[in-house]
Amino acid sequence: MRVKGGAYNKAKGEVKDQLGKFKDDKGKQAEGKKDKIKGDAQDATGEAKKNDN
Repeated sequence: MRVKGGAYNKAKGEVKDQLGKFKDDKGKQAEGKKDKIKGDAQDATGEAKKNDN
């Protein structure tokens, strides 16, 4: 099974963000937030391509 769009990066980012909060690791939290933003951008790009066709 393949996860589509930015869902994978958003999920990965959420895990890193929560792990960073739990371990009080600001670097891991920042990585998680970056991954979530990347996932949002991938979703937006996918929607734009879908609407363009």
